[in-house]
Amino acid sequence: FMDVLGEGPIEGLVNGLKSIFYNDTPLQAEDGTFNFKGVNLALMLGLPDQATLNGYEANGEEVTVNQKVTTASGGYTVTVSASAQSPLSHVRVTIRIPALVQTNQQTGDIRGASVAFKIEVRPNGGSWTTAVDKTISGKCTAPYEESYRIPLTGNSPWNIRMTRITEDSATQYLVNDTWWASYTKILDWPMSYPNTAYVGTALDSELFGGSPPTRAYEVKGLQIKVPTNYNPVARTYAGMWDGTFKIAWTNNPAWIFYDLLTNTRYGLGNDIPANSVDIWELYSIGHY
Repeated sequence: FMDVLGEGPIEGLVNGLKSIFYNDTPLQAEDGTFNFKGVNLALMLGLPDQATLNGYEANGEEVTVNQKVTTASGGYTVTVSASAQSPLSHVRVTIRIPALVQTNQQTGDIRGASVAFKIEVRPNGGSWTTAVDKTISGKCTAPYEESYRIPLTGNSPWNIRMTRITEDSATQYLVNDTWWASYTKILDWPMSYPNTAYVGTALDSELFGGSPPTRAYEVKGLQIKVPTNYNPVARTYAGMWDGTFKIAWTNNPAWIFYDLLTNTRYGLGNDIPANSVDIWELYSIGHY
């Protein structure tokens, strides 16, 4: 997943990986050890010419289906459309098995079961082709989900059909229902998100009980113009100021206000010329 931190470029994380929190727990503890394993992440500072982050080329829109698929019904079909303004390259189908168990009527022993299904795709003017032909076997008493990434070829719109192959259970001793949980429309397209600071993260959701964790980041934000004789970390000024600026992070309200007044991308700079702002009065306020 990707989390936008704000307008860029930013200074960055306050204290490295110790400033990243999953479910309110820091990724890295104060002693340097990690509270979570197998986390891969990348921080993009929001440069205007920043590179594309590898592995995050796909943009998706999830659509909830939440439909039970039975053999008796003959399957369930959805229609997915694309356009020149909203092209698609793939669809990710997510199926859910609420439980998968078989109980021996005589002994009460519980063992695993299995269920088979298939997913087919048909483009506009084309014929059905099988994209997924799967049998899930095992034992689970809690909902289990699997997702399948399916390429979309041919012309829009596409019909996507999920069919249950295993006969529907006719007894309470066999639980193997199949549900079509959702599908996600995907466009694979490399995007650099210029001037946007964000974090890309890949992790195993099983570390967090099967659900994505909440995320929080402690950052030093946007880099802006500050006087060249100003140390924004120590909050001190050295000598006389000649009226020129440098780029740095600061939490000084005077220079944040100046940035909001004069920046032409996200501020009022297209309406307020920089030379109309009394920087000397702001210097006095910022010094205070």
